[in-house]
Amino acid sequence: MFCTKIRLNVKIIKAYTIFKRNLGSFSIFRVYNTISKNKKYKESDVMAAILSTLVFALVVVLIVTQKVNKTLAAGLGAIVVLSLGVFGNGAEYQIEALQEYVDLNTILFLIGMMVFMQLLEKTGLFGYLGIKILKMFGFSRTMLFITLSTITALFSAFIDNVTTILIFVPITFAIADSVGLNATPFVIAEAIASNIGGTMTIVGDPPNIMIASAAKFSFAEFAKNMVPVNILNLIVMFAVLLVIFKKELKGELNREIILKLDENALISSRRSLYLGEILLFGGILLFIFGHNLELEASTIALMLAILSLLIFERHEIEEFFKNVEWEMIFFFIFLFVIAGALDHTGVAEAVSKSLLKISKNDPTIFASLLIWIPGILSSFVGNIPLTAVMIPVINKVTFSSLNPLWYGLSLGTCLGTNLSSIGTPANFVAMSLLKKYKNVEVSFGVFFKIGLAVVLLNLLVSNIYLILFIK
Repeated sequence: MFCTKIRLNVKIIKAYTIFKRNLGSFSIFRVYNTISKNKKYKESDVMAAILSTLVFALVVVLIVTQKVNKTLAAGLGAIVVLSLGVFGNGAEYQIEALQEYVDLNTILFLIGMMVFMQLLEKTGLFGYLGIKILKMFGFSRTMLFITLSTITALFSAFIDNVTTILIFVPITFAIADSVGLNATPFVIAEAIASNIGGTMTIVGDPPNIMIASAAKFSFAEFAKNMVPVNILNLIVMFAVLLVIFKKELKGELNREIILKLDENALISSRRSLYLGEILLFGGILLFIFGHNLELEASTIALMLAILSLLIFERHEIEEFFKNVEWEMIFFFIFLFVIAGALDHTGVAEAVSKSLLKISKNDPTIFASLLIWIPGILSSFVGNIPLTAVMIPVINKVTFSSLNPLWYGLSLGTCLGTNLSSIGTPANFVAMSLLKKYKNVEVSFGVFFKIGLAVVLLNLLVSNIYLILFIK
């Protein structure tokens, strides 16, 4: 154990020395110098890259400072990069950009799941499951807090994080309404836990699917390495959040009131309950095995939405489409366009090449960079674009083993999204639901303060784990 600690300390000191010596390699000027020296980029391309970066920075500032609505801020940025010819001059280039960079799989998935979850809520299923969980684990606020977050993390390991949030946040609201709890700490914890849980398997988060495909990892091999470290990360999350929400979670729950609650009174009918359960758990199985069945997440979500409409409401369907969170849908569309501009103009590629220089061909430093830099950037840029850019970079490296690099990239891009309320769709959906149904708005700054401690400790734990156990 003593020798292991010495080796770890030597590696950390070496990493710090190299990083400090080469920090200048990662300057914004070096990035644009890289673009300008690349023969495939013209002077106009360099100007487009600068414009894209400035637009992205402006949108982030507007969102962080809350000067305007975040969807308007993202919309402004998208319109600027489209109209000023970042993707090319002419309507055909704008259409091509929208087709290439707006992820319709994500957009249609969100719409389908929002319709589906409305219909399940109408059956009373969420309230029914909520009271069942409350009766089983509702001995104290702290125990309920840990239970709901743990179950959320476990579900997220096998199905999409947004789906998990759309399932458990309504259940949380039903529980909170039943016993007069403040739902905010629970929803924030569930959002963060969903991202940690999603890091455990290749199907838990889109970047993991991309990484496993590139690295040829099997489901079992990936889980063997990632489950232990993320169980540790989940424990760290609880340690931090139980301190932050100490006042809100203080006190016991009234067991007499809980045991008197009648879950059957919340359901519209036994038939609706059984059908809702079949659709819910059938949907979960489809998301787990969808890859084997060659079904996209959006196809499954739309399938569930259409089936549930046919079963529960065949005629008056306008209400369910009116209640879709269209503001959130357009927010993602606009962000896809801005991220696409960074990719199209070579900014993302140039940043990746700069990272290679910092590591000086040291695999430990390189793997650590893949945890920390994407870990910080993923909450603002998006973990899918970052992963897509970094995969080719890793494939060009000639280290004897690339495993630490692949797992480092997964840990950084997935865990780092907990740094902000817009870092991942799950965070944004959770905060949107909180605002819509509880009239509670968690600002960017508040979420950042909560997420910062969790993310920094999670990345530190992951870095140490990577150095010690992944070869």
